[in-house]
Amino acid sequence: MDIIIKKIETEAEINGKGYVHWKSWHEAYPGIIAESYLDKMTLEKCEQIAHSGIDNNWIAKDGEEVVGFITFGDCRDEDLAGAGEVFAIYVLEKYYGKGVGSLLMEKALEEMNDREKVALWVFRDNPRAIAFYRRFGFLPDQEERVFLLDEPAATIRMVLDRNQNGKEEDDAAKEKERFFRLISNQVRFGCGYRTFMEKRQYFAFHGAPNRNDDYFTNTEISREEFEEIEREYPQAICADRETAERFRDKYVEGHRVLLEGWNKLL
Repeated sequence: MDIIIKKIETEAEINGKGYVHWKSWHEAYPGIIAESYLDKMTLEKCEQIAHSGIDNNWIAKDGEEVVGFITFGDCRDEDLAGAGEVFAIYVLEKYYGKGVGSLLMEKALEEMNDREKVALWVFRDNPRAIAFYRRFGFLPDQEERVFLLDEPAATIRMVLDRNQNGKEEDDAAKEKERFFRLISNQVRFGCGYRTFMEKRQYFAFHGAPNRNDDYFTNTEISREEFEEIEREYPQAICADRETAERFRDKYVEGHRVLLEGWNKLL
């Protein structure tokens, strides 16, 4: 794998961006966006969107294949005049966990290094993405919007404030490493690790769903349990409730709770 990050230029790259847009929606959003709306998100439509404008579009390429992209610019929200905004960032599922998303985000933030604040909007029921944005200092600011994508889909705004200080900044200094993996996005559960206070801490999480929200329990697990989870669930799945309960009973119940609450993930 030889990933390069570059501005989008050629017709092939524009079409590649359209393909990543289409493929990523169908990989990342089942269970978050109504299936009927996803069916309308065709490859042809995404290619048309890709051709509608290429300013501030950067892509990730592995050889000649476009495997991810990010778009950004001036923030569209009136209450954040002068801020930047990440409009979209998508990476093919087969490149999850390989650092491609981080390279794209780093490039966008570098290009917007003159902005004190950078905002983005993310689906509220997408904990994997929310955890990813937190790694770069984005925090929810209580603003929410609901879009009617055949069915209501709630989004939250997250803002990176480069002048932010206080507890969040202190925690970021202590927490130097993070890996987060959402195994199932149906009944949500997963695992990860972080380096906190100079020590690697492994964790598992399980969400008890209630309508559009989940009551997450995050617990500390051993390295051996983490490795066992990785062997048991080598790929992402759409788990039913029974499978999720087996995960909870094995890796969450009886373990030390690190964090719990509605939509709260480490």
